[in-house]
Formats: sequence, C-alpha cells, structure tokens
Amino acid sequence: MSGQLMGMLSSSLLAVENLSDISPKFFVGLLKYIIPIIFVYLYAMIINQLADLEIDKVNKTYRPFASGKISYKTGAIISISCLIMSFGLGWMTRSKPLLWCLIISFVATTGYSINLPLLRWKKSTIPTLVSNVPAMVTSTYVAPFLHMKTYVFEKTTIFSRSIVFTTIVMSFYYLVIMLMKDIPDIEGDKAAGLRTLSIRLGPKRVFWLCVSLLEIAYGVAIIMS
Repeated sequence: MSGQLMGMLSSSLLAVENLSDISPKFFVGLLKYIIPIIFVYLYAMIINQLADLEIDKVNKTYRPFASGKISYKTGAIISISCLIMSFGLGWMTRSKPLLWCLIISFVATTGYSINLPLLRWKKSTIPTLVSNVPAMVTSTYVAPFLHMKTYVFEKTTIFSRSIVFTTIVMSFYYLVIMLMKDIPDIEGDKAAGLRTLSIRLGPKRVFWLCVSLLEIAYGVAIIMS
C-alpha cells in the first residue's frame, strides 16, 4: 500500500501545471481521493485472505486469518465496513474518476477472489492479469491524475505525455508483481486446484520471464524519455 500511495501522489503531481496549483486545495483534493481508495484496498486485501484461508494455511501461516489471530466473522465485518466506507466517501466527494475507480477496483478484486460461478479469476494467469493489472494501473495512476485535473483543478482533461509514459512503464511492473507473487505459493495453489503460470511453466521460467519484463520496462522508459 505504501508503494501505491507514492504512485497516487506522483501521478497527482503530474496534473500540476503551475507551482500555484500546489496549495491547500491540492492536498485536500488528494486526501479526498486517497482515503476512499485506501478503504477499497483494505476490502480487497481482506476479502482475498478470507477467500484463500485454506491456501494460506499452507503458504502463509503467519497471516492473521490463517493463524487464527482474527476470526473469519470479524474479517468479514471489517471488509464489508471498508467497502461501505469507500463508496460512501466516494459518493460524498462526487468525483467521477474516483467513483469509476472504486467500481472498477471492487469488480476486479471481488471477481479475482470470490469462489462463485464465473468468478475466482485467480484460478488461471490470463484472467488474473486482465482483471488486476488494468485496475491497479487505473487506481494508482490514471484515476488520481483525472481526479486532480477535472475535480480539483476543474480543467479540461488532456492526457499529457508524462501520464502516458507512467501508465505504460508501470503496467510492466504490475505484470511482474502479479506473476512473481505466485512463485512462492506453488504448494498451496496446487492443492487448491489453481493453474497459475508458475505451476504450468515452473518457478524458474516465470522468474526469468519477470526479469525480462523488467528489462523491457527499463528499455521502454529509456526510449520514451
């Protein structure tokens, strides 16, 4: 979450055109975006751990629900409360980029985690990437930029080269994150019947695929800059 907070701050600064824009209005507008997003992130993290309870008992026994430090019922109450808080604050703010971002994040993270028909997209790598990478890039970079431009500064939306550059380069990083996170979880994922890329190709191949994607990200950054 700390990395995503830095991403939201940096992308918000990309909307600044003059030094005079960095004012109390800027910081209040930033908080109006960040706080609801934090709540929807908390919802996403908790609902994922609740859905993966049996897997975490194998892969990550230190997690609060897998270890029994926090009960399943308490976790469900916290996650639902966070979701209500996020949409409640978003509705009060009336920022269209924020509201759309909350909806996209909710749909993506719920579909990724919940084990219902046509959901539980984490079972396979392609649905995982399609659902998570665009949602993460949107919530961390595109939506904060649009929120500051249209809601805070009340200006016409113009996608600058800097935000396009950021979105393209960081998409590679989120691809790596979503692929890399499965490498240490092979044992529990196999037991749960998941078919991640690490299970299909093996952890070594996926690791070097991630290294290659990072090299591409750096190459794109150098060429574009």
